[in-house]
Amino acid sequence: MTASNRAHVTRGRAEHRLGHAYALGSVDPLGLWNTAVRTSLTATSADHWELTQGGC
Repeated sequence: MTASNRAHVTRGRAEHRLGHAYALGSVDPLGLWNTAVRTSLTATSADHWELTQGGC
């Protein structure tokens, strides 16, 4: 799933902490929490997302 980091947080795939986004479950750092930074996440199990390398 490729989207902005803000969209990942809004849709429950990531969490926002001090201006940065982190994937839920794995806590992989995604970068700044905004609409300009786009990342790809893969669901590995229920409520567990991982950063997809080379996905975006």
